[in-house]
Amino acid sequence: MRVTITTDLANIKEFDEFKRYAGPAFENIREILNGNISTDNLRCFVSQVTYTAANSDMKFEHRFGKKPVGYFKISGPDVRIFDGAVLPTENEIYLRSSGAGTVTVLVLG
Repeated sequence: MRVTITTDLANIKEFDEFKRYAGPAFENIREILNGNISTDNLRCFVSQVTYTAANSDMKFEHRFGKKPVGYFKISGPDVRIFDGAVLPTENEIYLRSSGAGTVTVLVLG
């Protein structure tokens, strides 16, 4: 199961708009994290990458030894980050962006 948030909450300017997006986003996170991750096995890394064009895949290497369980866009321009064309492996994950820009991504393993 992957966490998917349709907007970058940091870019929302109006409180009413934030409330509209935050509820479903936090519900999605709660459903995935509750009972599925313990502090004994929580591994993650943060990476910053620059996408030069929309719909291009970037490879993120990790040392989890298993497929990542999800990812979050932490900061960057108003673009979406989603699964790339290549399936994740025990050593890497490919993520695609809906537009150009520098984004910071948290990957959970």
